[in-house]
Amino acid sequence: MKNNKRIETEEQLIQVLEEFFCDVTEEESIENVESELRDLGYDLTKLEKKGRDIAKLHIANSPLNWRNKSKKEIELAKANLDKARIHEDQELDRKSIIDEIQMILLSLGNKNSNFVPAHFRNFETASDNDLSSMLEQLKYLTSDQTNIEG
Repeated sequence: MKNNKRIETEEQLIQVLEEFFCDVTEEESIENVESELRDLGYDLTKLEKKGRDIAKLHIANSPLNWRNKSKKEIELAKANLDKARIHEDQELDRKSIIDEIQMILLSLGNKNSNFVPAHFRNFETASDNDLSSMLEQLKYLTSDQTNIEG
């Protein structure tokens, strides 16, 4: 810390801190480090706050942050769910819904055991709402499988 230039950017602050902490040996106490920082004209409270703020900002915006990953996964799931929904303007009749369900199940074959119960469903006794719901769920699950594989 021989250089006493004014720190104007976060990058400069991090660089100075990195250099400073790389010079610290195990023998040096925290009190010595704090003393040296004060001697150099730093307000430790402000420095600590700025360091925390920078860390929080970068953690919050990091693509490695689980919250950011979860947001992206939720957005993707919502988009897939919206694609899978049978919208009122589609007006599929019962036979069309059953045919589409069977087509999806046939295309899946034995790829995924999660869909096996749907293979043995008695479509004739199911209500129209049940069939529509099953079709939406199959579309969603198959779109999810496509996104996982691809």
